[in-house]
Amino acid sequence: MLHAQGRGPRFSALALQTAAVAFTAGIVLFSGGIYAHVGGGIAEVTRFVPVGGVALIGGWVALAAGALGLRS
Repeated sequence: MLHAQGRGPRFSALALQTAAVAFTAGIVLFSGGIYAHVGGGIAEVTRFVPVGGVALIGGWVALAAGALGLRS
């Protein structure tokens, strides 16, 4: 996206990459933990569900920061 628009501020690129990593980690930890608990009956993985939720929130914050950096 940054290369197609001809913009490449380092902060925005870093924020968008951070958002991608945070979303991936959040989906794996949050959704995967719930799925493993409900589907597989593995209760030990539920301790990672809040960490995944925080990662998803962090992903949204990083995405917003990256998007605001692109406006300039």
